[in-house]
Amino acid sequence: MRGRIVSRDDTGAGKVIRGVLEDVTKRKNIERAHDRLMRFYATLSETNQAVIYVTDERKLLRTICDTAIEHGAADAVWIGFENDDGMLLSDFAQGSGIDGFLAERRELLEDPSCKMLDLPSIAVHDNRPVWLRADRVLPRDKIGIGAVARGWRSAASVPLRRRGIARGALTFYSYDPDNFDQDLDGLLREMAGDISFALDNLQDRRDQLRLREDLKASERRLREILDQSVVGVYVVEGTQIVYANHRTAAVLGYSQSSDVIGLNLSDVIAAGDRIFVEEQVRRLVSGLVASIEVRFSYSRPTGEIVQLVSTSVIGTFDGRPARFGIVHELND
Repeated sequence: MRGRIVSRDDTGAGKVIRGVLEDVTKRKNIERAHDRLMRFYATLSETNQAVIYVTDERKLLRTICDTAIEHGAADAVWIGFENDDGMLLSDFAQGSGIDGFLAERRELLEDPSCKMLDLPSIAVHDNRPVWLRADRVLPRDKIGIGAVARGWRSAASVPLRRRGIARGALTFYSYDPDNFDQDLDGLLREMAGDISFALDNLQDRRDQLRLREDLKASERRLREILDQSVVGVYVVEGTQIVYANHRTAAVLGYSQSSDVIGLNLSDVIAAGDRIFVEEQVRRLVSGLVASIEVRFSYSRPTGEIVQLVSTSVIGTFDGRPARFGIVHELND
């Protein structure tokens, strides 16, 4: 209300005041809505930074929870994924009262007589953001009543997807009954999409790392087998021998396979055969043929000249392209 005195009594005190009564409710609501959107924009922005730079899934989820609280997007927040039994359980949580609430929620969900779907379960089931005010919690919704008992007056949950399928949820609780509504739907969907994208990327990285580890383990097992083989086996990268088993060392006239590692092909192939062998190798490397077999002369360290036969194919060694070959004396 704004006004001014238009008439005074004999003592000078105001007798008549003319004023204007203004309802500022609408303006205040707009300001609150704007403030709420800014808090969610800040949360979304920092979440996207974490999506870009955080390379560990557990750290990413923890950062998202912390960010929502720090920027005031919610008073409590948790992230959970379905377990093997399809039950949506908490992995990370932040905010006053949230740990006790989640413990009660789990106890209720593990009760065989419980048939209810709470807010995050609905978000996963329907694969869409959902929100709820405290005045719409039904008496049979024991989980919702538990949230109200902690002073939370509104909640929102967004599905988190793995490979396009909703497997978890990010859930917010607020003391403000108007903190979540249709105006936030776009922001909530964008946040869910960004987090889901990051989860898939991190899974891809884990899969690639696991694949590399499996490949290295396989190569180690292969080396152990080849080391005991009666067939001469070797690996060449470029023009250098990077692996040779004991039999290859014996064929070349060495007592240890380590003596062969690092030898250049020019050290192995006689000068008169090099042009022919190099041409066959070029055809193999360029993909013109799947394998090659070459015969060439070789002078052992003792000066003995022997005729060798080698068959080669293209493969991968320690994650790098290489040529795998077997070698034996012509008369073997």
